[in-house]
Amino acid sequence: IGENDHWLRQHCCAVLSAFGITIDTEKNQAPVHPCGAIHTDQSPTKVLVIRTQEELEIALQAQACLKNSA
Repeated sequence: IGENDHWLRQHCCAVLSAFGITIDTEKNQAPVHPCGAIHTDQSPTKVLVIRTQEELEIALQAQACLKNSA
């Protein structure tokens, strides 16, 4: 959620603060290539931003569907 939106990540993770999960504001706002950790040292679990290739995955699945329907 929010691969390209630090604001969305911040608000989604704020709900998780009840579990002690916290993110580092500076790490959250920095560009992430191809993936990066944005959690604080105090967070009991890692929070990662992972780049995806959603368009490629959609194209590959569409291609597979077309091959199977022929």
